[in-house]
Amino acid sequence: MVTTVYLMRHCEAQGNLLGQFQGSADMDITEKGARQLECLAQRMKEVPLQKLVSSPKIRAQKTAQAVNRYHNLDIEIVPGVTEIDGGDMEGHRWDELPQLFPLQNENWVNYPWKYEAPHGERMVDVYNRMRDTILDLVRQNRGLTIGIASHGCAIKNFLCFAMGLPLERILEVGWSENTAVSCVTFDENLHPTVVFKNDSDHLPPELYSMKLRKLWPGMK
Repeated sequence: MVTTVYLMRHCEAQGNLLGQFQGSADMDITEKGARQLECLAQRMKEVPLQKLVSSPKIRAQKTAQAVNRYHNLDIEIVPGVTEIDGGDMEGHRWDELPQLFPLQNENWVNYPWKYEAPHGERMVDVYNRMRDTILDLVRQNRGLTIGIASHGCAIKNFLCFAMGLPLERILEVGWSENTAVSCVTFDENLHPTVVFKNDSDHLPPELYSMKLRKLWPGMK
């Protein structure tokens, strides 16, 4: 019995537009984000979703609502798939962080497995939280196709686990564009297989928003 999970990153939000570390801040979507959601809704229209889950953040909820346009499912709010809590770094522009938080920024960029947000979460906490939350969802919904509206750093951590990598190799996962979709299947023993990851082919070039923001090395 195979369980299929589609992980969908939220659309562009105000923090993305402003070049800020959003994290746990609950920022609304942009006009471009709304246009991205039109494309995502069409992409997911024919996917046979049977359960739909969202982070509590408004940017993720609006993403789930757009996906739900053609499915009419109850959207379950699951705190465990929310974004990393960036603590004191939230609200600051990415280009300010090297001066304001040199150690934390160095770890975020080059050694993310060591990252610990001041008065926020450690990267390892996000890795463990996403792994445990999604495995619980799969365990409770065996054989179903599940959609999850989540966040960039959170999804990156889960894909690291699903690819069979330790957190120390998270830089190999790659970054996701806003509304990018990843698909992971699970067998009866909850063993994950990544079918595809970080796919944003549903977006036309003018609706990309993250390619110029290199939050981690190798981001395109």
